[in-house]
Amino acid sequence: MKYEQIAGVLNNTIMKVITGTQNITTAEDLSNIVDVGNTVLDYTGASNTNYNDFISGLIDQVGRVIFWDRVYRSAAPAIARESWEYASVLMKTRVEVPEFRDNASHGTNTLNGLAGIWADAVTNSQPANIANYPELDPFEISMPEAEAKFYNEAITFECAITIAEKQLKTAFKSANDMQRFIATIENRISTKRTLATDALIYRTIANFMGLKILDGKYIDLAASYNTETGQTAPATLNAAYNDAGFLRYAVKTIDKMRSFMQEASVVYSRGGYLTFTPAEKQKFLILKDFELALRSNLYSGTYHDEFVRLEGYDTVNDWQGTGTGFGNNGQRALLKVKTGETINSKDTVEAQVVATIFDIDGCCICNEDPRVTSQYNPRGEYTNFFYKWDARYLNDDVENGLVFTIGTPTTT
Repeated sequence: MKYEQIAGVLNNTIMKVITGTQNITTAEDLSNIVDVGNTVLDYTGASNTNYNDFISGLIDQVGRVIFWDRVYRSAAPAIARESWEYASVLMKTRVEVPEFRDNASHGTNTLNGLAGIWADAVTNSQPANIANYPELDPFEISMPEAEAKFYNEAITFECAITIAEKQLKTAFKSANDMQRFIATIENRISTKRTLATDALIYRTIANFMGLKILDGKYIDLAASYNTETGQTAPATLNAAYNDAGFLRYAVKTIDKMRSFMQEASVVYSRGGYLTFTPAEKQKFLILKDFELALRSNLYSGTYHDEFVRLEGYDTVNDWQGTGTGFGNNGQRALLKVKTGETINSKDTVEAQVVATIFDIDGCCICNEDPRVTSQYNPRGEYTNFFYKWDARYLNDDVENGLVFTIGTPTTT
């Protein structure tokens, strides 16, 4: 094992800098202090750092093995629903009933309703002809209108891994160590699967938001701020995050829409279907950057922040991905999708989104089916494991949904 003597650098530099008696004037060389590790230990080169310091013929042994087996928890919004085993088609049915009409029990004049037929009978001294009074026909058929939407698509993928137990035994000191290694492999597969399904969840939500934007179900907070307040909205996303007046308006608008969506209307649905979304059926998501802006630039400066605080939401770090840079607010807020359906002759959306509210029946996952199959090869003495995953990711944009953007979305 190699030992570095660092008393000189401790006395001459590090202790002086840490105690405030000397400034850092040059880049500190930490190569002799911090061990960054090696992929393979060298026992053949001229260096003898991997041999015992006292008897050079003895090699250093592995004293501790750490398996990176940290469990990854899903960070995606919870939109999973029930599963079923047999049959594949999901049918979602809606109905509409006839419009209201006058109550035949209380006619408005002598020519209709009970008043009309009674007057007719008295005048003619004989029973009135019911055919002349269709509003009193008890056998009139009034059919409801029904519409069904069918879903019959799913996604599937797998991850294959080969475990050769006999061949692995020489690399470990005990069965327990080898089992820990195999468990680490399984955990890594689970992590990748969770990441993949999280990404698919985000894209299910992104597609739904795209459909809503194509159908005009969005609010450009910057444009509405200009219209309602007469003030000029911040020109950029970062400027909006740092404008307390704009943030206060955004909170008011979003909270108001959450309440409005609970009323029965056709405003937030598609195709003029009358629907409503009570609070417990709403999924309310806001961007983490937007939440942090509210905390630091709005709540922190408001003594009674309950008057401007949003409640009942889940945060997302981004809608589709982080991008390649640190703290790239524009990338995290970016929604850029080609939707699975064309609306108003358009199917592609690009927008800066800070929040969305939607009905849980409009955007969901169902029939998740994770499983593992395996096959042992006696000739090679190894086992192939196949980690498989099926699920259905569904959108129904007839359900309520609203997207909050900063800037007008681009649709093509």
